[in-house]
Amino acid sequence: ESGDTSFCSDNKNNLVEWTPGSGTCPATLQPYQMSCQTASALVLVGVDAFNFTSEDSFREYVQREAPEDYIDDNSDFWPCKMDNVKILVAILAIMMAGEGMGM
Repeated sequence: ESGDTSFCSDNKNNLVEWTPGSGTCPATLQPYQMSCQTASALVLVGVDAFNFTSEDSFREYVQREAPEDYIDDNSDFWPCKMDNVKILVAILAIMMAGEGMGM
């Protein structure tokens, strides 16, 4: 399991390295803040490439490492949860823009 694996990023939160067994990032890097979209994509690719034995162990890792305020809003971490009202407003806005361009 990847309990001691460190996922490290540069100052723009680009994943630049992961090192199994170290548990810390080099001084020039910082811990990577994985989004729920990235986590979902990694599950599709296969978590074994990141030193996890199963999807469940990966899910446990990201839930343990995610910021507390994020986990309070989305306890499953993925799939990404969105407010239904925001989705509906986005759909309506796209439809209205399409109607405007068709005139």
